[in-house]
Amino acid sequence: MHGSNTIFVATGVTNGELVAGVRREGGFVYTESVVLRGASGTLRRISSEHLVSKWL
Repeated sequence: MHGSNTIFVATGVTNGELVAGVRREGGFVYTESVVLRGASGTLRRISSEHLVSKWL
């Protein structure tokens, strides 16, 4: 196997050029991630909302 199904994932902690950092607004925490998949050559951006009451 030569790594044909390699996956790279990055989630921002602070704001950068690739992804936004974690931010809190009211009862939500927002995160942004990118996923790169070697086998298909796809790049996905994932924006998520997390309920503060479930995590903090």
